[in-house]
Amino acid sequence: MRARISRLFAYARELQRAASYEDLLLVTRDELARSLGYTHAWLFVADDENPEAVRLIDIAGSRREAAWEVAPVLPIRGDPLLEQLFSGDAPVVIEDARVDARTNKQLVARLDNRTIVNVPLCLLDKPFGAFGTGTFGDEGCRVPTPEQLEYLVGMASELAVAVGRIGFLDERKRSERALRRAEEQLRQAQKLEAMGRLAGSVAHDFNNLLSVILSYSEVLLREPEVKAPIRQDIEAIQSAGLRAAEITRQLLTFSRQQPLSPRVLDLNAVLVESQLTLESMLGANIELVTRHAPALCPVKADPAQLGQLVMNLALNARDAMPAGGTLTIETKHVRLDASQARAQLDAVPGSYAMLTVRDTGTGMNEATRARLFEPFFTTKQPGKGTGLGLATVFGIVRQNGGNIWVQSEPGLGTTFEVYFPEAPGGVEQPAAS
Repeated sequence: MRARISRLFAYARELQRAASYEDLLLVTRDELARSLGYTHAWLFVADDENPEAVRLIDIAGSRREAAWEVAPVLPIRGDPLLEQLFSGDAPVVIEDARVDARTNKQLVARLDNRTIVNVPLCLLDKPFGAFGTGTFGDEGCRVPTPEQLEYLVGMASELAVAVGRIGFLDERKRSERALRRAEEQLRQAQKLEAMGRLAGSVAHDFNNLLSVILSYSEVLLREPEVKAPIRQDIEAIQSAGLRAAEITRQLLTFSRQQPLSPRVLDLNAVLVESQLTLESMLGANIELVTRHAPALCPVKADPAQLGQLVMNLALNARDAMPAGGTLTIETKHVRLDASQARAQLDAVPGSYAMLTVRDTGTGMNEATRARLFEPFFTTKQPGKGTGLGLATVFGIVRQNGGNIWVQSEPGLGTTFEVYFPEAPGGVEQPAAS
């Protein structure tokens, strides 16, 4: 008895030095091998107070890879072994998993289980997880003796404290990372908002000047006595003015001051209308893959702006794949919970139609991602782009009540996720012209 207590104290001290779940399992497996002769250990934890499932935290031993493949999450309801384990506070011992009625025979066959010993991890006498060990394959069946089972219960008591400590530290780290991410997102949003107000003000004033230039150009070109080469000079002025007017329209879109004609529509239909243009625009060396979710929820937006958004994202993807690649455009109906909505800047929980545009191109580093939606920011060579394509995308998304999220790494391509909230009512047909 005294020797077992000394071993438990030594085990508890080792657990205190562990900095991760993996460390906990390695310490636990070493103690099992030293004291009981078992060479495997696993840990399952439930995330809710009244759990419906448990997730695998880690497993130490030869079945680690297979376990992660077949049992990352296990539902409790309908699983007699887990139901028994979580309805009480006593260990559950399965002598031979192949014949015991309480085991999932499909998992047993994949993992080649023999003996299974699961001991609940309890907080205030209520199980929140399980620590387990056992045998596999040629190891045969071997149940622990009553003294060994008592020692496993003692180990579970120490492990429960350690799991709680690691969980608290992990949650604190996650909270700190989320806070830093939220602060950075807020700074970026405030910067873009300020730039939008400035861009909108400049665009309005510039538009007034352009109206005068274009009006006078039009008047002069109507005069029959204006001949070449003066006519060509006036036409060049007019052409430059029209290009400048297009830039002001993009700036007004970025600043969310462009007039809208929104209606409730099917995002899939917008993509279908754009597909032929996309295919011709991308070229032969880029494969276009489209996946449209069935019964996608309707959204309220300006269809012309959504078409422009798709085109701009596709052009950005094309330029990121100069040697060719794959552009995937897909839609999905998603429901964001509170934690997911916090990760999407300014989003609220609810139902969304998600548009994903993914390329296999060069990707972006962190510095580029941070400035991605700024007007006139571009990584292209001088004269190759205005730097307004993605700024326009940002303005369209926000003006139509959506959110946009970007994932990219150098050499790993880029994924844009655009979320539009579900609109009440059915799809509206365009008004007859």
